[in-house]
Amino acid sequence: MSSTTRSGSVPVRIYTPGWEQKLGVRIWGLMLADVWRSRDLIWRLFWKQWVGQYRQTWLGYFWAIAPTLVAVLAFVLLRRHVLPKFKTPIPYVAYAMWGMTAWQFFSSCFQSAMNALQESGPMISRIQFPRESLVFASIGKNLFTFFLRLAAFAILIIVLYAKREVVQWAIPRTILLAPFSLIPLFFLAVGLGMIMAVLLTLAGDVSNVTPLILQFGVFVTPGVMFPSSPQWPYLLLGLLNPVSAVIEGSQDLLAAGRLTQPNVYAAMTLFSLLVFLAGWRFFRLALPRIQERF
Repeated sequence: MSSTTRSGSVPVRIYTPGWEQKLGVRIWGLMLADVWRSRDLIWRLFWKQWVGQYRQTWLGYFWAIAPTLVAVLAFVLLRRHVLPKFKTPIPYVAYAMWGMTAWQFFSSCFQSAMNALQESGPMISRIQFPRESLVFASIGKNLFTFFLRLAAFAILIIVLYAKREVVQWAIPRTILLAPFSLIPLFFLAVGLGMIMAVLLTLAGDVSNVTPLILQFGVFVTPGVMFPSSPQWPYLLLGLLNPVSAVIEGSQDLLAAGRLTQPNVYAAMTLFSLLVFLAGWRFFRLALPRIQERF
């Protein structure tokens, strides 16, 4: 347990094994306080990563949206020449653009959280600071990239309207809420990323498996390149995938101005929050073992 005594005029804190586990629910206040005290460190780490990402590049921020544009172009060509025709609630190019923006936001946050410890190994072994700072700093650049892709999506809508290709799409006011409806993806990605960060310190194979899973996931997640199917067994792709429920919920706000399945969206939002809390707690409990490996 942690206790504070005084040696002269200087407070001395004494730590005993397992003291965090004995705090119960109070540990969450300590964890939040640690992150708050580390806000300057998080900002400096984020700034270093953000500057380093675009340093010595000719096209600069274009590389933030280039993967989305390439993926959307591929999806559009596949739908026109290979895939069977299917209806989407909004024009397909906008549908694919939004779906890929949401999916890449999820996958990039997940991978950044997972690799945060491995990329900062020397800091962990030399400096004492809340390790969660590495995770939150690593996903900062993904949030910035997400905003750039949102700007590209807005430009796409303007171009489509200028060409009068979306006259039947009466854009509702809830389109402004669509980005905020993706917040559950952030919690889900960070929670899963913290769990995988711990597993990655135990088995390096994790770093080879997860990119394959994410690459496969983009093709089997309804809401990214195709809508959910009501037919069995394809129906399970949407029901068993929390990412799909959140993305399709955000597309409801783009197209219909309301959530068509509010209960499903609410359940997956709660699930994502629980994954985040469980992942953060697991990460915190595993810290002593993690530090031994750096």
